[in-house]
Amino acid sequence: MVVLYFGQLIHFERVRLGDNCTVYQAELVGLKLAAEFILTLTTTRRVNVYPDSRSALQSLADPTNTHPLVGEVKRLLKKARSERGVFLHWVKAHVGYHGNELAEGEAEAATDSPSVSLDLPVSSSRFKCKLKSIMIQA
Repeated sequence: MVVLYFGQLIHFERVRLGDNCTVYQAELVGLKLAAEFILTLTTTRRVNVYPDSRSALQSLADPTNTHPLVGEVKRLLKKARSERGVFLHWVKAHVGYHGNELAEGEAEAATDSPSVSLDLPVSSSRFKCKLKSIMIQA
């Protein structure tokens, strides 16, 4: 997760997720980190967040989504929105947006870390995929 102020990098966080985490979970963790950072700000100015994950944004907009991480991000964003203006704007990935490219670089650097800093439960899709692989090998 990176924070830019008028195009200049002012803050970043690297989180190494467990090997069983999905890209979807990683995108949600990035939004969670962004919301947590926004809550530390003392300014009441408008804050814009530019994720490149359409699926994460759609999950946040879905009132029937029961994913625990989605619920946590929703709660944090709601709190941040009540304290200041927070706006989410989807951007297309890998097309040269400065902030998005920086965030992708930090995410890549985090995967090179030998130690896991956040291990989430295995997603149902990852579990099904692994189970299918095991069944095929048997």
